[in-house]
Amino acid sequence: GNGGSITLNAGNSIRLSGTNESNQNAVIFSIISNTGIGRAGDLRLSAKKLSLNNAGILNSTLGIGDAGNIFLQVSEDISMSGSFIDSSVF
Repeated sequence: GNGGSITLNAGNSIRLSGTNESNQNAVIFSIISNTGIGRAGDLRLSAKKLSLNNAGILNSTLGIGDAGNIFLQVSEDISMSGSFIDSSVF
C-alpha cells in the first residue's frame, strides 16, 4: 500500500541534528520497502527557518511505485551541513 504523508507546521523553526548510537543521521522520511508496492507519502514542512545538521529529509520507493513529493515552505532561512533532501526511486 501507500506510505503515509507527514506534515510539520512550525511557527518559528524546524531543526534536525545529530546521529543515533548506530551513527545514523536524524531523518524525516516516508518510504516504501523493497518488497512493497505503492507510493511513498508526501512530506510537507512549513516554518520560518529550517536547519539540518547531519540530518535529512527522505522520500523514496525501494519497491514498485513512485516516490512522494517533498514540499518546503520556508520564509526566511534554510541551513544545511552534512545533510540531504532527497526524493528518489531505486
